[in-house]
Amino acid sequence: IGGIMVSEDELAEQLGHSFLFYRPKDVVSGDFYWLYPVKRNEQGQLVEFYLGVFDCTGHGVPGAVLSMLGLTTLSELVKTQKCPGPAEVLNSLSQKIITTLKQGETKVKSQDGMDAALIFAQLDQGYVTFAGAGRPLYLVPAANRAQLDQIKGDKMPLGGTYYDFDRQFKEVQVKVVPGDRLYMFSDGYADQFGLIEGKERKIMSGQLKKKLVSIQDKDMKAQCEWLISFFDNWKGNMKQMDDVTALAIEV
Repeated sequence: IGGIMVSEDELAEQLGHSFLFYRPKDVVSGDFYWLYPVKRNEQGQLVEFYLGVFDCTGHGVPGAVLSMLGLTTLSELVKTQKCPGPAEVLNSLSQKIITTLKQGETKVKSQDGMDAALIFAQLDQGYVTFAGAGRPLYLVPAANRAQLDQIKGDKMPLGGTYYDFDRQFKEVQVKVVPGDRLYMFSDGYADQFGLIEGKERKIMSGQLKKKLVSIQDKDMKAQCEWLISFFDNWKGNMKQMDDVTALAIEV
């Protein structure tokens, strides 16, 4: 899998009950998603893996260049280090962006960077570890489908001239059981404008979370279809504002 994005079908084959909604604003995207398999059980099911959604500054060609840097760097990091935690992965990726784009030099004013939601799942041990750069992880537990827990990421991006070298990304370990559902979004979904009752309004993350709870009676494929339909109906004739990525798995 390495430094390329797998297809939606291959993602589903690797992860089982899951969905992907991936829609670039332009021909090429500043959003990317990443799956890196680590371990399978005796039945061949993936039980240890990295999975993340990344949202680069901008879209189109500049975003796509940063996406390729991100994809390549992530796979190299995990290959050369023995299963680093997601916070360590984000710290290393941030340093790579700063070094590659020469953002540490005083004359450089490049704000290019990315937001991220990244998990390292160890399902055979019953938990996932999460780290985020400006993006959260949503968890809907199997025991209570009316509940949605938001695990927040750090309020800082990967890379960028104003990156604080003294601050490190933190990670949170989350216990999971079979049937728990995990969701990661780039900000393109919640930030989409629509003409609602004559006014331009965004979907907003608060409404998105309520909608996720409201569709828990559906399986993952049907949830994805519903989210796409809601997005398109909200957008109507307005232009798509940003790249959109939504990625979810049922444990």
